[in-house]
Amino acid sequence: MFESTVSVNRNHIADDKARFFEPMFAQMGRLARLRPEELVSGLLKAGFATNCHDGQFFLDTDHVVIDPQTDTPLTVSNLRAGAGPAWDL
Repeated sequence: MFESTVSVNRNHIADDKARFFEPMFAQMGRLARLRPEELVSGLLKAGFATNCHDGQFFLDTDHVVIDPQTDTPLTVSNLRAGAGPAWDL
């Protein structure tokens, strides 16, 4: 699903005197580095309508987590109070 494969003969890489493959592989690396940002961006845009692992919307005021020190459930929010539309950096 997240794979981008280029089939290249080993001899073609070894004989690549004109550096044909270098920009192609560099671009693949740049695109791979941006992929997590694309995933998070889409999730934040749909955060008020997309379910999280706990069945509630991703952006919500009462997610239940376990306190690692006391092993008891806590309620946490990943929203800030305020007026106007939500925005993210």
